[in-house]
Amino acid sequence: MAEALLCMVIGINYRENETGEGFEYWDVKYDRPVYQENEEPVFFREDFESDEEFQEYVKKGLQFERDYIQSTVEQGVDELLEQKLYPLAFEAPHYTMSSTGYKELANYFSTYVGQIQISDETYQATFPPLFESTPSYLGGMTLLPETLGYVDGSNLDSYKNIVKKAEEVSSFSDSYLSFFYHPYLGIELLKETIEEMKAYDEYEWVDLKEMSNKVEVQDVVITSEDGRISVERSLVENIVHKLGTMWWFIIPVIVFLIAIVSMKKKR
Repeated sequence: MAEALLCMVIGINYRENETGEGFEYWDVKYDRPVYQENEEPVFFREDFESDEEFQEYVKKGLQFERDYIQSTVEQGVDELLEQKLYPLAFEAPHYTMSSTGYKELANYFSTYVGQIQISDETYQATFPPLFESTPSYLGGMTLLPETLGYVDGSNLDSYKNIVKKAEEVSSFSDSYLSFFYHPYLGIELLKETIEEMKAYDEYEWVDLKEMSNKVEVQDVVITSEDGRISVERSLVENIVHKLGTMWWFIIPVIVFLIAIVSMKKKR
């Protein structure tokens, strides 16, 4: 059983290097899925002589999207595990991801947190259901909805919109009251928002550890249930992990052995 902090994965690299505000899984400049690297040329239907050629381009783009999601998810989970942080769910930055992306993501995560993008044509179409659900659109992932939005860093009074929205959402049974908060905004505004939420004392906090979650990336499987987190590694991954945690011991030993060999040669 893993005794450490749990967390969620919320992307790895903002494509336009806008830390905290950027997009990762949607090409916001051209309002379409991520079909290519930033520095690569962008093509549209008018750049092709036939629909067949364009569809072939889109097909390759969708494969790039799947590969991109796989690589960033693997990197993100790996970096968190190195810090003894155990991700149990995923949320895409700015709630943006195509239907193809959600289905690829479902290969690694059983739980998605946040709002979902409901169109492959534009990112400006997101939807937060009020209740926990398992929509087929997410490829089988369980959705824990973000029903109240987020505190906008450019308008610190936006937390009042969250409070107002909570009044509406709380009128529905079994609804979630949840919002996103950027840590760089500081702790005081978060405290103020939480204080307002205390009015809804009939609600209980959601603890991901108490829920059934599964994250499977490469040779590592992370599961949670009934307050416990379990991390299972393949034999090879386990050896690599142990070697990585013992570097402080292994390096001096290697240096010592090299020194002994060197001394023998001099004799």
